[in-house]
Parts: sequence; C-alpha cells; structure tokens
Amino acid sequence: MTAEGMTIGLYVASIEMHATQEDPRLPEPAFYKQLAETARRKQIDFYVFSPCEFNEDNGQLQGYRYLNQRWEKGICKLPDIIYDRRFCKSMEEQLACRSALQAIAACKPHIILNGILPSKWEVYEALASDERIQPLLPATQRYSQCAMLRARLSAPGAGLFLKPASGMQGKGALLLRRHTEGYWTVSGRSKSNLPFQKQLLSLKALEQWLARFIGNASYIIQPYLQLQLKTGEPFDIRTLVQKDAYGRWQVTGLAARCGQSGSITSNLHGGGGVRSAKELLIAEYGEAINDLLLKQIHEISLYAAEQLEQRFGRLAELGLDFGIEQGRRLWLLEANSRPGRSAFRRLGLERCAAQSLERPIGYAQMLARRLHTPLITPSPELDRSRYDNVQEVLP
Repeated sequence: MTAEGMTIGLYVASIEMHATQEDPRLPEPAFYKQLAETARRKQIDFYVFSPCEFNEDNGQLQGYRYLNQRWEKGICKLPDIIYDRRFCKSMEEQLACRSALQAIAACKPHIILNGILPSKWEVYEALASDERIQPLLPATQRYSQCAMLRARLSAPGAGLFLKPASGMQGKGALLLRRHTEGYWTVSGRSKSNLPFQKQLLSLKALEQWLARFIGNASYIIQPYLQLQLKTGEPFDIRTLVQKDAYGRWQVTGLAARCGQSGSITSNLHGGGGVRSAKELLIAEYGEAINDLLLKQIHEISLYAAEQLEQRFGRLAELGLDFGIEQGRRLWLLEANSRPGRSAFRRLGLERCAAQSLERPIGYAQMLARRLHTPLITPSPELDRSRYDNVQEVLP
C-alpha cells in the first residue's frame, strides 16, 4: 500500500472544546501537531479522534486534521492504523473507548499501532520471570493490608515506596519512613500530583490514614531506593525504545529526569527537569562508569521490550525508567507503553526528537502494507506466527 492512500487515526479518550474558541483542547497538542506534520511530509492522512467523533448508526467518523496552523474538524476515512494514546480518567471513559473501537473494527479492519501494558504488578511479574531481568527489579509486592508495613518497616530509618498499580505521572506515589523517635512520616504526591508531607504519631494512625488515601485503588509496595544525585535531587534515566520502519526495536534516545530537592519522584509532570544522561552520569561517576552504565541500559532496554512484547502482544514504543544508586547499582524501575518525548527537544537533541516522530509513522506504514497486501508464503523454517508480537520484518 502506498503512503498516499493510508490513514492514521490518533485515538484519544476525549476532546474538549475551548469555551470561547473553536479550537479543540487536545491532551498532547504539541506532540500531535509534530506527528501531523511528520505524516503530511510522507503524504499520509493523519487525524485525531475520540469515541464521540464516531457515529455508530451510520459508520461515519469525524476527526481533527492539522491544517493552516490549526486543528480543523472534518469527515475522515476510517483508519488503517489506530495510534492509541488514550489516557482514560474513569471506567466510563474506558468503556466508551472500547465500545467505539469494536464498532469501528466491525465497519473496517484496522491495526492498533501500539498495544497497552497491564498494571505495574502484572508487568513486574512478567519481567521477574526472566532470569536476565529479575536481578534488576526492586523487590515488589502487591499491597494488600497494613500488616505488610509492620514487617517491612520494623527498623528505624527504613523506607517504603508505595505507588498505584495503574498510576502515571507520579500521582499518588508515597514514601513511608519510620523514625527513631517513634513517629512516622509520609511524603509524596496527591492524586492531583501536588507534593505533600505528613507526620503521624503511631503505626495505627498511619494505617488509618493510608486506608483513607488508598481507598479501593490497587497499589504496589517496594523498598525505597536511594536514587539521588550527590546534590540530593532524585533522578532516573528514561529510555525511549521504538520499532523502526522494518519492525525492529531501536533505542531512540535517553534523557535524565531530575526532580526537585525533597521530592520523591523525578517525573516531569511533578515539576522535574531534564538533563543529558551522558553528561549527568559522567559528572556523577566518571567516563568509564558512564560508558558501562549506558551500554547496560541500552542492552536491557531492547531486551526488555522484546520480552514484554512476547508476553503482552504487539507494541510500537516503550518508555523504560532506570534508577542508579550511589553504589552504581542499576535498577529497572518501570515500563510505560504511552511514553512522552518532549525531553529530546528540551535538550536540543533534534535528531532524537525527529526519530521519535518518524519511527511510529514508519512502523505504521509497514503495518498498513501488511493489512492490504497478501504476505509472500514463508519458507518452512520461518515461524511467521510470532510476527504478530515481535520483530515484524517483511522480506
């Protein structure tokens, strides 16, 4: 299939309209604009839509195209490829998104460009089953009751990290500490991502507060790792790995994310900043250790992407977060199937920024050709049944 006849629909959970303007309020406007411009250069019809833009009664879809420096709404062909960037805020939104996808699929076959990872706990279990990755994972449990705190916070000075199993952007993350004076502290970020700190005078008071804060949400519990710079700011290394136009995993780029002093997270949505990963690691550990760490991060990023895809199905891109303790101990902290990429432009890494846009579009072109072109009968030794999950390279 040629690019000229191809359609990519970027799927979001909802699109709001400004009260006084005709322009839509898109979740990631700068990113979508850059994607639209990249697709236009390749003569691909690209638009953004949500469940509300699809009419199940007549099968008609409306979407927003970036034209003349603004988003314009119009009738769109049903997509060949759906680039899923949903960030659902409620179960109702999840159900609406799922229903619309099923209805669109009934009208016209399409391919989902990037799958979605399940909860942090399920991702941890999948990665922990691999003997190469398991040593890089912090010991993790699914949080079930406050009795777990008594055992794991028995020593004064110990710290525990709690985070939502399905959370993002650091919202709801907590650091618990027991102090020699007998009281407890909780620091972290609220459900609206605002920093806070609280002191509780007893374990019972801590348990009651946690029960109210967590409610029915699913949380995981990990040891608190000393992932800080010499100056005390928390930091991690985010790696963006993506499929290229041949369906092969590539490391697009890395960036160091540094949190504000006193914060328990380095997430950019929580007020953190970005630095060059190489420059930061050289400043902290020197040239030789930097080379060793970056090589290890590069290799593990590609390997983890392959393992997650084998377990959970087709993926197009992942953000992998790595932590480094002062003893130069590397940890794989988290995998995210809806990664951002703004750090590259902030750092002036224009080549990485361009690749972060071109690679999903190139991979989408490859998948669209598969959707519309019969595959050549493979030779007996080629197991093409695995191609739905990993390394989807056409001959």
